[in-house]
Amino acid sequence: MRKFPLNKQQEVNIVNCAMAGDFLIMIDANGKIKYYLIEDNSTVAEYKSENPIKSIWPNPSGTKCICMDNTGNGFLYNPVEDS
Repeated sequence: MRKFPLNKQQEVNIVNCAMAGDFLIMIDANGKIKYYLIEDNSTVAEYKSENPIKSIWPNPSGTKCICMDNTGNGFLYNPVEDS
């Protein structure tokens, strides 16, 4: 069992999440995406856009993720290339 955020004093609350492959993909209260690798018990990627991200829809392996920000705009995020 794990509780998120891992360190309550340094991190903000998680407001949305999705599972994809070996990843738990989370959005924190500031709108930042965090890719958490369950097997290694660690955060392996983080991304923050200009506008806070509100929703995510990853592909089954987690290698790509459709994101919607607080303005309703959508984009494709690739955590492998951080683009």
